[in-house]
This record gives sequence, C-alpha cells and structure tokens, in this order.
Amino acid sequence: MLFSLGLNEIIKPIATDLEYQGTWQTWFLDDGTLIGPLTLLEKILAKLTPSLDAVHLQVNLSKTVVFTTGSVETFPFLSKITRISASDETIGVKVLGTPLGGDRFVRDALQAAVGKMRQFCDRVLRPGDQLGPHTGFSCVAAQVYRCMQGPSFI
Repeated sequence: MLFSLGLNEIIKPIATDLEYQGTWQTWFLDDGTLIGPLTLLEKILAKLTPSLDAVHLQVNLSKTVVFTTGSVETFPFLSKITRISASDETIGVKVLGTPLGGDRFVRDALQAAVGKMRQFCDRVLRPGDQLGPHTGFSCVAAQVYRCMQGPSFI
C-alpha cells in the first residue's frame, strides 16, 4: 500500500495539468480510469510511463483496454493496448461497474443487474429477513432514485 503514496505524487500533476483538460480521470490505489480523446490519452501515457519507470512501476498492458470506435495504430502507447470496438455487439468492458461496449454486452450486464436486484427484493420480502422491510424498502428506493437521475458511473 505504500507504493500508492508514491504513485499519488506521479498522478497528481497529470490530474491537475491544464494540458489534459478534456479528459476524465479517476484513480484508486494503482487502478486508473482515463476517458478522453485518443490524442490526450496518448500524451498522458507518454508522460506517465517514464515517471512510473523511475519508481520501478509500469502500466500493466494485460489489464489495460482501450474502448474506441477509431484506430489506435498511429499512437505508440495506445497501439500496445487491447482495443475493444463498439462495433462488436458482444464485446465490452466494465468501467467502475458500468458496462461500456456493444448493445448485447450492455444488455447482458443489465439483465444480470436486474437479476441481482430481483434476488435482493425476494430476500427482503421474506418474513424474518435480517434487513427488515424498512431497510429493504430504503435500499430499493435509493437504487430506483439513482436510476431516475440519469446515466452515471456506479
């Protein structure tokens, strides 16, 4: 966990640099999510890589994906990363629990989420459930309210 303190010093300048305006970034320990134009993502990776090398860390390409409708072939860093295309209905990736990908991939993720919600609702409706009906109702209502607020990263 100590490495995350050093990593924070590397990430902080990138997250606050005006040169990278137009990107959305979120970091937790050593996991990062970057969203933005390919040109800016390439610049971030180009700056991030030597800084990580200096503290003997690196971007794990086997756990990294690029979700794009465009080509990454002209980008030295991005071209090394697995590319997921929105044109394939069945392929996608979850970013912070939110599915991004083809319609079928997202639909399957939605069906799985609805199934889990059904199981939860069935459980809290059983007499004698530990949560009780008041807590169960509050949990369900909070999720429904969140959904009514529009798309978000969950």
